[in-house]
Formats: sequence, structure tokens, C-alpha cells
Amino acid sequence: MLKSNESYEEKRKYARSPARFMIEFKVQGPFEVITTFGQRIATSVMVDISEGGVAFNTGDELPIGTILSMKFILIKQSDIRRSEVSKIKVTGEVRNIRQIGKRAYRIGVFFANIATKDKKVLDDFVKNYVL
Repeated sequence: MLKSNESYEEKRKYARSPARFMIEFKVQGPFEVITTFGQRIATSVMVDISEGGVAFNTGDELPIGTILSMKFILIKQSDIRRSEVSKIKVTGEVRNIRQIGKRAYRIGVFFANIATKDKKVLDDFVKNYVL
């Protein structure tokens, strides 16, 4: 429960930064959500990203506690002629959902399982390349 003088942002472990990358996700659990959502792979555009999670908008209402497998590509512009592309695979848990339109939701996902090499790339990206 939030105290009246603190915001949700203040309770976050990691600061989030705006990011606009495509993200692909698939529901992995619980079973009840899989039966509703199905085995389809959905895509969206990130709203923001941090070392600990990501947020994206979608037309799907995903309940808190839903487990997602996600894939996205981070592009770091090294200089004017060169960029580095990193493919990230991660499992996450829906921790926050907010309705933002008639059939539109903002989904906040905590990274629950990320490979060490992907974590290093993500941490570096968030610290050095996000506006």
C-alpha cells in the first residue's frame, strides 16, 4: 500500500527510461491465462525499460502474475555509421496493468529470468544509451 505522500515511481527499485523497440511476447502461465490467451505470439512497442523490467501497451488484458516469454532487439548507436544490435530473450512476470483506453492496457513486467550475457547488455544499454 502506498503512503499518501509517495508515488509508485518512488517505490521502484530501478529507474525507467523511455524506449521504443518492438517486443514479442507469449504467455507461459498460469494455465488459466494460457487457455484464455492461447499459444499465440503477440507483438507490441515498448513504452519504457529499466534494468529490472519493461512496460508496453497492448490490446490484451493480462492479469497480474502472468508469466511471459519475451524477445526484443536493442539497438545502440555507436556512432553515425555504426550501430550494435543485441537480441534479448527474457522471462518476466506481469506486475502491473493499467487500462489506458477502451481495449488498451499498459503492462508492466518484471524480468524474472534473464541470461547473464543479456543482463549485462541490458544494464549497459539502460545506463548509457537510453535518453
